[in-house]
Amino acid sequence: MKQQVVASRNSILLGSYAHLLKPLLFKTDPEFIHDSVSKTAEIAGVIPPARWITKALFGYTHPTLTTKVDGVWYKNPIGLSAGYDKNARLLRILPSMGFGFAEIGSITKDPYRGNEPPRLWRLPHSRSLGIYYGLMSDGADTVAKRLAHQRSSFPLGVSVAFTNDEKNTDIGRAVDDMLYTYETCGPHGSYITLNLSCPNTLSEQPFMIAKHAKQLLHTLATKRLNKPHYIKLSPDYSRAEIERLLDVALEFNVDGFICSNLTKNRQNSLIVERNIPPRGGMSGKVLEPLSNNLIEQVARYTGGQKTIVGVGGIFNAEDAYQKIRLGASLLQLITGMVYRGPSVI
Repeated sequence: MKQQVVASRNSILLGSYAHLLKPLLFKTDPEFIHDSVSKTAEIAGVIPPARWITKALFGYTHPTLTTKVDGVWYKNPIGLSAGYDKNARLLRILPSMGFGFAEIGSITKDPYRGNEPPRLWRLPHSRSLGIYYGLMSDGADTVAKRLAHQRSSFPLGVSVAFTNDEKNTDIGRAVDDMLYTYETCGPHGSYITLNLSCPNTLSEQPFMIAKHAKQLLHTLATKRLNKPHYIKLSPDYSRAEIERLLDVALEFNVDGFICSNLTKNRQNSLIVERNIPPRGGMSGKVLEPLSNNLIEQVARYTGGQKTIVGVGGIFNAEDAYQKIRLGASLLQLITGMVYRGPSVI
């Protein structure tokens, strides 16, 4: 009976979003909408009645969805991907929206205002987004102070990256920069993600090269925190390049992999739009097959012994379950929520 009520509620919410709210939102600049929705959610998070209403509309629990991964309990396996709540401002409201966990960041050592706008585009015919924020962050010290005041049993992933700065095109400097954020913000997370694959930085993706990843992981090993460690992979590298990176990660006993980051491949056959933004990565449905292929590759190469977090193109339960069948234990989304509304969670 409860499931029937929830199904009916979600059908109404999905329809209302698709036919009423989404057409209005999609007529306005996407970054303005993102900032406005985020600010509204931040305010709602500090008002108990707003949290209760949100939970009544979007929340759902069921014992079969509870899962334990790398020693961390999750009420359900659906999380908010890094890139939405960059600076840990929405942690009070996210549990009420139905998420089982959230990953904040990526956080960098120094504050960075992000790449120059425009840096967020909708690709509606492809059901995707173009993203060029370039590791926008309030900085590790500010985010760590914010996290220190958060008290919640809600599992939290902390995504760590290096500051998008010209000095960090030098690998040694980038390693030191990332180590600072790791030590400053890492203790506040239930798990830590090493974002080695942001496609929108001045130095591209240096840590997707195995020898550079080894230098980073060797440095972090001397300061390693007692938490699960995941590496976020790019979908745009060859099988051989991915396997060389996996070998390095396995050498340092990394606990798992997030599959995957944004794609920069403009030759993707799923892109319908003719005039796509010339810069940045893409999320959503154009990413889905690349993400699924990467999940399957990593699962096979690691013998199913490492955690996989599936990200990319999850718009409904069937999309989510496909990633689980390919080898994912946890899932994350953002773009599906943009196109179908928060009840998709």
